[in-house]
Amino acid sequence: MTKEEQDDTKSVEADNEVAVGDHNEATINIDQTTYNVSELNEKTKNIVVFLRRLDQEIQETRFNLNKNMLARQQAITDLKSELKNLTPTNKP
Repeated sequence: MTKEEQDDTKSVEADNEVAVGDHNEATINIDQTTYNVSELNEKTKNIVVFLRRLDQEIQETRFNLNKNMLARQQAITDLKSELKNLTPTNKP
């Protein structure tokens, strides 16, 4: 992911900010308003749990994307190194 794509993603996240703490926290913060988790109804609590899981998956997806991009860059470097030993069929 390019720096520009990361910045775009961050700006979207900032527009829809929902701070969901870990399971030990008793509050959540949505658009700079704090709510006690103990006061939420069951459906709302389920949405909070869903958001927590989505945040974890997004983090895992970003890690995997970065890992794959680095592996691809290394593979290109390795390919170029190997191709230096071969005679090209046409040279620009």
